Amino acid sequence: MSKTIQIILLPSKNKKINVGDLVLPNTLNEINGGEIRIAVRSFVKNDAYIVQDIYVLSNEEVKTDEWCFEMHNGISYAVNPTIWIDKEENKWYLRQMNMNCSANDPYVKKIIACTNKSLKLPKPTSEFMKIFVDGYNKGIILTKLF
Repeated sequence: MSKTIQIILLPSKNKKINVGDLVLPNTLNEINGGEIRIAVRSFVKNDAYIVQDIYVLSNEEVKTDEWCFEMHNGISYAVNPTIWIDKEENKWYLRQMNMNCSANDPYVKKIIACTNKSLKLPKPTSEFMKIFVDGYNKGIILTKLF
């Protein structure tokens, strides 16, 4: 089976906006029509923008101690509170796996790159970020088969 990727955005916990960060205008302010931007200067986070972390997810095998999102629709105290809710209303939690999971496990998505510095994973390239932002602002969902 081929590898697939999925890209999601989640609000960042960063206190400062740095050059290269993804920023989404706060919908209450409607700056730039709600289009996501790549910051070209650093400034203190304010109510006008919401800093976003990008996560590139894969259906490949997840090994012990690797970062992933795990679907869990009940209450769990074993996972990080960072949550993503997909279009089917499934709850996904950010976590470091405590066991191996096979490729194509429908309940686990491996994080192969992200802008969340606390995970210490590869960061998407600046070229990828530009392509992503351009596509996102045009309503294109980027999913690529390898």
